[in-house]
Amino acid sequence: MKNHIKCRLQKTNLETFQFQWLLVAILALLVSINTIANFLDMNTTILVGNIVYVPVVLLLVSVSAFTLIKLGHDGMHGIAWISLLIASSLWLVAEVVWIFYEMVLQVDPFPSLADVFYSLGYPFLFVFMLAYISPVRKGITKSSLSIAVSISAVILFFGLYQTIDSSIELDSLDTFYAILYPVLDSILIVPAILGISLFFSGRVNFMWTMVCFGILSLFIADTIFMYSQMDDTYYTGHQIEILFYFSYVLIAFGVYDQVRIFGQKNKIQ
Repeated sequence: MKNHIKCRLQKTNLETFQFQWLLVAILALLVSINTIANFLDMNTTILVGNIVYVPVVLLLVSVSAFTLIKLGHDGMHGIAWISLLIASSLWLVAEVVWIFYEMVLQVDPFPSLADVFYSLGYPFLFVFMLAYISPVRKGITKSSLSIAVSISAVILFFGLYQTIDSSIELDSLDTFYAILYPVLDSILIVPAILGISLFFSGRVNFMWTMVCFGILSLFIADTIFMYSQMDDTYYTGHQIEILFYFSYVLIAFGVYDQVRIFGQKNKIQ
């Protein structure tokens, strides 16, 4: 019996190692595609930048749906899977709308209907994060919560200051989203920072924290995106897309790891 369990654990460790290397390989591939595309002409860069979003977001939608089916909708984790599926589905629609505006209508997709779907996904992602970290909430200290809120407030202040300072050059819809995204990001970053702090305190494993790093990647990407929109340097396929790609992949792998671990525990038992 002990030998059987030992073999199972060794197999689990090997699978974890392979799983992590698959993650690294996908991230490296995304970096390579974006880098190569940026050496080509602008039209090709924009085309590649748009195309890559489709499989990347589909990965997150598929993992969300699979996790919900596999682990069910009961309890706080059930709320997390449902919320993530809704958020990722809204973002898939947003990406399709963005591509339609840019590639078919050939008009600037920001701001547009795509931003409606993007912004609608954030509340569900926030609910997902709250439900995701809820089982380990006892490990969150008052000091870590204070630090997370303080970081969020400082980031929000500078984001809004930059937006207001540039608002003379922006129209009303541009200004609305330039304010909305920093507000949504500053709210979302709080549970992400708390989750990362739990990892560094040794309370959760690395793959669990991938979800939080995915949110952090999204936050950084959103921030740079808004600044580049203000100074008119953004284009689809820009290097900043790498962080958006990373956010989808990291969240997907972090969530799928929960399914994988659940299945391994059942096998060992």
